[in-house]
Amino acid sequence: MDKLRQTLEPFRIDDQRVAEAYEQAGPKRRSLIKTAIAFSFFHFGKMPGESSVFYQDSSLGISSRCSRTPATCNLLILESGFSAAARVCAGAILPLLAGCNPPLAIIAGEPAAPALCALDMAGTTDIFLMPASRIEEFLAKTCLNPIPAVFLGESGPSAIAANARNKKLSVYEDCLPPTLLKDASICLSDADWQFCQGQIPQTGSPAPGVFYDALYTEKNEAADGSQSRLTLDASGAGFWLFPGLGPDFYRQKHIAIKLSGNSNGFI
Repeated sequence: MDKLRQTLEPFRIDDQRVAEAYEQAGPKRRSLIKTAIAFSFFHFGKMPGESSVFYQDSSLGISSRCSRTPATCNLLILESGFSAAARVCAGAILPLLAGCNPPLAIIAGEPAAPALCALDMAGTTDIFLMPASRIEEFLAKTCLNPIPAVFLGESGPSAIAANARNKKLSVYEDCLPPTLLKDASICLSDADWQFCQGQIPQTGSPAPGVFYDALYTEKNEAADGSQSRLTLDASGAGFWLFPGLGPDFYRQKHIAIKLSGNSNGFI
């Protein structure tokens, strides 16, 4: 990780820009991010540093051990201007829940203030501004290890992410804006929504046959999941769950298997 950080060092963002983004957010929006972080710890919990499971089948004479360890390094790559603080915070917190170091965050162009604030509040101190062409060059140097890399954007599939998949990087990409709906019970300003989600949710009732990424309501009605992946109240505006992405993505899996009678085994 130190070598990767050294390569990125010339592109490190000025700390003053991050501090200004934090102050610009204001207490209310920072509280939404703090709540989101608490929700993440509540939902996922924190994984142990290393786990190992041993299995032996005496009838087959085979034994195995599966171990999982936190990745030594992970990347969070944002497209230029990406501003959804909720999604940035989620991408920065997950490695910590897996027992990893905070991500090396790379922004492909100009940073948005909400994204910088979310990174700062999630404990990400390594933030770099790098042209997209240089990011591809940088990723080429990391391909010797299966480093977890999360790409966030709203402009569709990224060529950088596609090239990373062709190497040994473990890639997760979230590249389109989510579909959000809030009902009239939600009292949150448009500016707050713009900060948290990079957009203002539609207002109304769920349309028949439409599936939403998130529904926001203050009503005490049980959600059955038939029309949304996530149901939250106004306090959850800064929280996000990526479909198919959790702390386990940041833990490297190793399996050892051998015949149980092999005294020279490695398990």
